[in-house]
Amino acid sequence: MMRLLNSHPPEGWQSELLSSHSQKGIFSKLSAWLGARRYLKRFSTKFDVVHIHCAADFSYRRKANLAKIAQKNGVPVVFQIHSGKFDSWVMGREKRVKRCLTPYSIVVLSEGWKEKLSPLIGDVEVVVNPVDPEIKNLNKTREKKSMLLLGRPDPVKGHRFAFELAREMRDDGWTLNVTGSEHQEENVEGLGWISEDLKFELLAKATVLLVPSSHEGQPMVILEAMAAGCPIIASDKVPDLASVVVKAKFENIDEWRAALLDLKPQSMADAIANHSMKEVSAAWGLLYAGIKINR
Repeated sequence: MMRLLNSHPPEGWQSELLSSHSQKGIFSKLSAWLGARRYLKRFSTKFDVVHIHCAADFSYRRKANLAKIAQKNGVPVVFQIHSGKFDSWVMGREKRVKRCLTPYSIVVLSEGWKEKLSPLIGDVEVVVNPVDPEIKNLNKTREKKSMLLLGRPDPVKGHRFAFELAREMRDDGWTLNVTGSEHQEENVEGLGWISEDLKFELLAKATVLLVPSSHEGQPMVILEAMAAGCPIIASDKVPDLASVVVKAKFENIDEWRAALLDLKPQSMADAIANHSMKEVSAAWGLLYAGIKINR
């Protein structure tokens, strides 16, 4: 999502992406964070706004430290929270987190998250995630009985449950394609890491996207599936689901099986309209402009 926003800045604005995290080992992670600290200490004053993307736990601690550097240099900070468990993580540390975040413009992903987090951390604004304009609903004939799970190899994404569901649906002729894993069995194909082009291709032909996550902020994969016209079944642990998304109880095989067998085509256009890159970019432009004027 950060790369998407960086490549589509608001009109009249320029953007530079600074990575502070690594997918590799602890030393690579530490090196990336220290490199980001050094960069902000030297160069943050050349920017009108520093926009920080944050999850919870160690992500919060790293990003709060970076935000403080920009603040000390007199640069306004937008602190955007993406984590699907920030509300539970912040419990017991609300006062400390609120005090830390008070100098910044805090942004969350939905009205639902605003309702959850405002009482805990103070005033927040809402800007939704955008959908990649390269993803189109090609209206292709979809494969029959083809499930798809797109996600990194993290337990919260529900790979284990998806494999269990695939076994349950095997005798009914269903198959599962899954990213973030190379697991293989009779009706399961683990694709590992894939390109964006292959992701778009999978979304264009799958019967249904599965999102069995234990928690999420606002999953990009759901927005991408809606843009591609791909039906979606998601866990009831995922907040703020559009009405076109079929909801099933977390890790309840019977509910997921029933949802698959009762799957119907849905029109996604209205549900995805306010997530267009043009609208989201304009929203960020208004927010940045207000911060710049008040600087």
